[in-house]
Amino acid sequence: MVRGSAGLTLVELMVVIALIMLLMLLSAPIGATWMDQVRVKQGMDNFNAALDQARALALRNPGGVVGDAPAVGLRLDGATLGFCTLTQEQDECLAANLEWQVTMPNGVLIQSDGQALTSLELNSFGLVMAANGSTPTAELTLSKGNISDSIDIL
Repeated sequence: MVRGSAGLTLVELMVVIALIMLLMLLSAPIGATWMDQVRVKQGMDNFNAALDQARALALRNPGGVVGDAPAVGLRLDGATLGFCTLTQEQDECLAANLEWQVTMPNGVLIQSDGQALTSLELNSFGLVMAANGSTPTAELTLSKGNISDSIDIL
């Protein structure tokens, strides 16, 4: 009686390895899209936290600004998002004056009217007055890769 061999042949092993490699190759784009979604969500969370903190500071108005003068400046410089108190004399938020800051996820772009956001100004009522020095639209867009989301800022 002839007894069959135990184990796998080299051909069977190579077929299994090829199938595993094919599955890994197909899952790579899904993983990249998922990471972009996660980074945009983290960016939204970070931006919302910064905007909420900046609004709270603007309502306290520690700089003593009057009327529609900017009370708080929100600044995005590279991946650093932060804000600082503004006064009648100091009406620009500088990196050296940041009171609160957070690092945005790598590669997340924030846009206002199709341009990269660099600054927001809030008055003493906590309302957004200007984005990048001009009147803002009602929403900003955060994006990375093919993934984007919008946030209402007014």
